[in-house]
Formats: sequence, structure tokens, C-alpha cells
Amino acid sequence: MAFKAIRNRDPSDCIDIPLPWKIAMVEEDREREHIRVQVRYVRGSEFHCPERGVRDQPVHDARSKVREDLRQGRHRFFIAVQVPRIRCGHCGALRLAFVPRARRGAA
Repeated sequence: MAFKAIRNRDPSDCIDIPLPWKIAMVEEDREREHIRVQVRYVRGSEFHCPERGVRDQPVHDARSKVREDLRQGRHRFFIAVQVPRIRCGHCGALRLAFVPRARRGAA
């Protein structure tokens, strides 16, 4: 897809998202009527293990996930999320951190 960054707009106007997450960029493909919102976590953030609940686990690495969100008028919205993986301090397993507004297991 040939996405183009949307200029002169505050990306946080597009979606309400809590810290440690941030809207990194909003891109528009006018030809295909698609809008992609890129969401990333703030560097240095820590997350809790989604299985064990162990808090304040550092990020091991991250995976990019893209899903289609609700349509707005004729535009199709895509959410691209940089999902951190954490190594659980309790069991040592690598797990994807919880992403706000995502269905359980969707990330």
C-alpha cells in the first residue's frame, strides 16, 4: 500500500490511548481510501506478564501486528501496533504484552 503521512494533524486526535502507548504516525492512502494508525510503546516502558500477572517486566523485543479497525465513512482504518514481548520473571516464558482495546489473544 502506498501510504502517505497525514500532515498538520496531531495523531492523538485519532484515537484515545493510555500510557505507555503512543500514536507514532497516521498515514493515509487516498487512492484506496485507507488510513493506517501506527501505535508504539514508549521506549523504556515495562509491562506485566499477561499469564502470571508479574509486574514491571522489561521488554525483550517487539512484533508488528496489523488489524483492520472500524470503518469511518468510506475510509477503512488499519491499526499497526508494535507489540512488546516480555520474558516473565516468574516462569521465564516469552509472552506478548497486553494491548489496550485489543481482543484477548488478538495481538
